[in-house]
Amino acid sequence: MAIAQLRTPTFGSEGLLLIENREMGVPELQLPGGGSTGIVRVRTEMDILRSRALVEQTVTQIGLAAVAGPDFAGSRRSQTIDWLADALQKLRAFASALWPEDAAPPRNALEETTLAVQRKLDVRAAENSNIVQIRFAHGSAEKAAAFVNGLMHNYIAQDFEAKRNATVQANAWLNERLGVLGAEVEALEQRMQEERLRRGLIEVTAGSIASLTVGELQTRLATAREEFERVQAALENGVLQEAIRAPLVQALRIREAEVLQRLGSLGQRLGPRHPDLRAGEVELRDLRQQIGLEIEKLAAGQRREVAVAGSRVEEAEHALEGARATAQRTATGNEVLARLRREADAKRGLYEVFLRRAEQTRLASAQFPGARVVSDAVASVRPGNTPVAVLGILGGVAGLLLASAVAVLRKATRSRIESSRDLLDVTGSTNLGSLPALSGSLPALVLQDSQSAVAETLRALRMQLQSVVPPGLAATVLVTSPTIGDGKTSIAAALARLAALDGQKVLLLETDMRRPRLAAWLKPAQRGRGLEAVIEGRGGLQDSVWVDAGSGLHYLPSDQSVAQAHRLLDTPGFRAMLEEAQSRYQLVVMDSPPVMRVADAALLAPQADVTLLVVAWERTSRAELAEVLRRLPEGTRIATVLTRVRPNHLDDCGYYQGYAQTNPVLPLTRGVLAR
Repeated sequence: MAIAQLRTPTFGSEGLLLIENREMGVPELQLPGGGSTGIVRVRTEMDILRSRALVEQTVTQIGLAAVAGPDFAGSRRSQTIDWLADALQKLRAFASALWPEDAAPPRNALEETTLAVQRKLDVRAAENSNIVQIRFAHGSAEKAAAFVNGLMHNYIAQDFEAKRNATVQANAWLNERLGVLGAEVEALEQRMQEERLRRGLIEVTAGSIASLTVGELQTRLATAREEFERVQAALENGVLQEAIRAPLVQALRIREAEVLQRLGSLGQRLGPRHPDLRAGEVELRDLRQQIGLEIEKLAAGQRREVAVAGSRVEEAEHALEGARATAQRTATGNEVLARLRREADAKRGLYEVFLRRAEQTRLASAQFPGARVVSDAVASVRPGNTPVAVLGILGGVAGLLLASAVAVLRKATRSRIESSRDLLDVTGSTNLGSLPALSGSLPALVLQDSQSAVAETLRALRMQLQSVVPPGLAATVLVTSPTIGDGKTSIAAALARLAALDGQKVLLLETDMRRPRLAAWLKPAQRGRGLEAVIEGRGGLQDSVWVDAGSGLHYLPSDQSVAQAHRLLDTPGFRAMLEEAQSRYQLVVMDSPPVMRVADAALLAPQADVTLLVVAWERTSRAELAEVLRRLPEGTRIATVLTRVRPNHLDDCGYYQGYAQTNPVLPLTRGVLAR
């Protein structure tokens, strides 16, 4: 409210502009946004109204650059966005002083005023409306109204000028195209005429002469072939019948029959050498020769008819071949002529289209602008600043929202595990112990001083873990955590090493075969084979264990010799190896991968007596811990230990202070436990 009292009063002015939706009838005259309709066109015109060129033109016309002093500057300082702009400008000036080669050229008063006006200019439109509202606030009411009115009129003038220029350019371009297309059409018509004359292409109503000639000759050839086949068939089959039906042949046949009858009667009465009988035989022979001559005459005539018909067929075929060759040449010429005709028709159609467009552009030169002023801006008599009371209410609401956000954030940060009670609420089991964040390696610190506070806490943790197993049986402990970095491997190695120092026979299994670390931490006095070799039967358990030089701890590290190591955890070989280890050792500790990363811990949990869940203090969330419990098999015995606890929270979380004579103090830091 105090800042609001220091603001310079500003006066707002508003004008209304109607954007027409009339589309240009000529596509060549469409301006940017002119082809759009509805809200798209309105949005486009709004962007044009906000453009720097139009704003700068209006600022220059009404002289706003001259008032970039007290009124305009005071109004700018009262706005948050302008304050940020000033700060950015100062930062740029500082950068220019440091790096002169990268400095931008200084802005003049007109450019500064234009940018300030663009920030204050408010151009908006209601949904499904073509009315654009233009609002501007300034320290002078008259200047504000003059700017809004000038901006609207400059926009209309610019739109009209742009359309007029587009009309002139379109007319010039269309006239040029009309001249080119007209010349092309005339050239094509001339080529068509020359092609007709060169090839002698003459067309009648029924088609071209060559095609008509081919059809006529084909008909004539068919008729000649039919005649040839008829006379040939008559020659082959009908010569004898024609001879029999001939009158002369019939008369000769009758005389032949009479001579045969007379010879028959003479042969009965006279001897074979009788003159009458010989004269009859001569007469019979002559008759038969006459009959043969007549038949031969008929056959010769028939053969002549066949030859004449064959010659007619040959003539018709030769004529048809010539006509076809002529028709082929004519068809080629017709194709060229048809192609020229299609090209000419296309050019003529395009010419007509451009002719219509040219007429339309001539009419478009007298069109109306695409927008008009609905309401001019008037000078306001009341300042447009937000009332001080409203700003006070908004400030109060903002304070409440900020306080609510802080409360929600505080609650969100408290959703992480911060105490043993939090662990009890989520898991239902009491926390067995807590360990601080240490500057060194936890297994090394246990070996250096087995009577320290950390060692006592681990010793109490081990005693509580083994209490869940009946007396006389080995305790198998699976050590895991929700995610990486919680300190599970450090806890497993330190717990096993401390138990070995206390005189127990302990075996540490590195079942985290994806990221093994034990061999790098524990300095072995005796080396053996890897865990994978024992599971696959390539070595015995006693012959393969490694021995820790400092504590005598037996452990089996992973050599990463198997590509998919997680499959070994659910094999009879692993179960047999674990049963042998339980029979030989008092305590078996298994280091497994995090529960939230892979499913190895879920496979190992049923084979362990108890699962020790290592939870990082203020790092693990309640939801994450609940998801860990859901992923572990039902019936799994779970114990928890807190790691990375701050020193001032250790007393309440199961931490032992130590009771040794020297009681060395272990260095406690805010660092992270080694993995």
